Amino acid sequence: MHGRERDINDIPPKSRRLDSIGALIEGTNPCGAAYFDGRTLLLATNNNIESELIKDIKRLLTYISVSSELQYSDREKPDYYEWRETINQRIKDIKRQYCTRFRNKGKYYEQFTAALEKVTNSIILAYSNPSDERAFTTGFVRTLAENRYTFIEGKQNVHAELKIIQHLMEKKRIGRRGGTEESIYIGVSKRCCLKCEKMIEAINEAAGEMGFSAIEELISIRGIHRQIFPATIPDFIDYNNNILEEGFRRNIRRKFLAKMEVDSLSKAFAMKGERRVDGRIQVHERSPHLRIGLKR
Repeated sequence: MHGRERDINDIPPKSRRLDSIGALIEGTNPCGAAYFDGRTLLLATNNNIESELIKDIKRLLTYISVSSELQYSDREKPDYYEWRETINQRIKDIKRQYCTRFRNKGKYYEQFTAALEKVTNSIILAYSNPSDERAFTTGFVRTLAENRYTFIEGKQNVHAELKIIQHLMEKKRIGRRGGTEESIYIGVSKRCCLKCEKMIEAINEAAGEMGFSAIEELISIRGIHRQIFPATIPDFIDYNNNILEEGFRRNIRRKFLAKMEVDSLSKAFAMKGERRVDGRIQVHERSPHLRIGLKR
């Protein structure tokens, strides 16, 4: 099964903001990922150590949420212009602190700057105009205000989106009998690599076949590309763990290896370079975002 073309407008703005949060925490790592489970904002990078950048971003998002709640509450409000200038100054401070480090990382600094603006606006809109489609939900901004974040350490160099998937498996959000009825959108700072694409496809297909999901597309992300990067094998697909039921793990593993056209996980995760793919999944820089999941 292959991802199908999906225009960015098919992705709700609230979900796209998770991509922006992934961009905010990426830093010097290859990728950042974010997921909101209804109570906690899960964050992950390919690194197993929470960076100072991530700590600074968490503090900033919490401050913006708390101060915005006060500004738009029924209580005595701070001066609007002073409040907004304080937020702008804190954003400038973050940009100034990290600009030298990030300017050497291609277009990342531009992406980081744009993500700061988008996420800030979505937080403020949650209080000033909650009906706006770009506004975060009340539950989401309460999570930020109450500092409910979890950084997933995991193994070094396991790709960020797979760390979040494993965390959800450990919490039985994925792999529980009875079937998940809501799609899991994982925000990522960039389109995912071929290995992650094929792993997500394998999980979606196996979950549907084995009754672990009541919907067709259990996990979705912003899009894919053709690059293949070496990575650490995530524990959930390894035989030496009990994160998943054996049959579910075996089914995912079999499907993943078939999609990667190799006979072992070590070969699959050691692969690098660019793999030839057919026209259904080729992605040009200007192509629309892609949906990963089962064909509809």
